[in-house]
Amino acid sequence: GPAAVPPLLSWRQEIRFAVGLLTRLPLRRDLSEGEWPEGAAVRALPIVGAGIGAVGAASYALCDAIGLGASISSLMAIGAMALLTGGAPEAGLAETADSLARGHSTDERLALMGDGQVGAPGILALMLVVLLRVEALALAGSAAAAGLLLVAAAGSSRAARVLGMQRTA
Repeated sequence: GPAAVPPLLSWRQEIRFAVGLLTRLPLRRDLSEGEWPEGAAVRALPIVGAGIGAVGAASYALCDAIGLGASISSLMAIGAMALLTGGAPEAGLAETADSLARGHSTDERLALMGDGQVGAPGILALMLVVLLRVEALALAGSAAAAGLLLVAAAGSSRAARVLGMQRTA
């Protein structure tokens, strides 16, 4: 039958649920109303994503203020965001790249993505993307510009997740 429609939640509930979904913060498990599917927090995903970017922006600004330079500030910002999210986006990237490089059929690729192990292709893809993110951010020109880029990228990437959810519904 048709997919169940998630319950309509208040903004506070959605933001709280999205924080628990997108970060390592344990808010999702503390909801007394029960567990909801990811779609229940769809409006809040870009907002929480922007918040994750703001954590990276604050890290960048702090590192820049103490004179660590653009590359180190960028690396620390990307690292702060990865710590906050538990590295879930990075893990997904590595698993996807690894499965595409090593799998020959759709079933084999899906099995590789679900086995929890990442081979050299996934590790190399992750290294390349992290290095590109760090260097691109270092070219922003100022802590303010880097901060705006981090907030915009993190928010828009979660908005893209919402669009992907709509296409699969």
